[in-house]
Amino acid sequence: PVVQGEDTSYYLTHTFEGEENSSGAIFMDEGASADFSDWNTFLYGHNMKNGSMFGTLDKYQDKELFEQHPEFYLYLPDKILKYRIFSCYAGRTGSEGYRYHFPEAEDFQTFLDTVSSYRDYDTGTELSATDRIVTLSTCVNSRRNYRYLVHGKLSSEIITEE
Repeated sequence: PVVQGEDTSYYLTHTFEGEENSSGAIFMDEGASADFSDWNTFLYGHNMKNGSMFGTLDKYQDKELFEQHPEFYLYLPDKILKYRIFSCYAGRTGSEGYRYHFPEAEDFQTFLDTVSSYRDYDTGTELSATDRIVTLSTCVNSRRNYRYLVHGKLSSEIITEE
């Protein structure tokens, strides 16, 4: 489950059920729209050694994994959101990859162009300022002030309930 708290620190040390646990939970930025309608929605999770949470996210450094799994899905109560990955890389905490506020569509397009230029390899995914994206973020074990980021653009929405 993806949860959302009043700040970005609570779910670093609490499960989705609210129990204290160092594994935490996969969680959304506190300022994000819960329906994933923002230009860029952040999801955070720990890089667990056992592969849970976002413990395998940094394996996208290998293009072969992307070629096998170029998409990720978010299952909401009333729909399934499918995202096509367009950029994967290790980025500094607080860098351009963490931007979520865009006054104008042109600012968002500049952001898309910038984070695409950071990618480790070409994914062949075309982008425009009308896209909506999700950014997955986890720790990079070897570099304290860096995170591994995977950006995906919404490619389809499947309604599951009327």
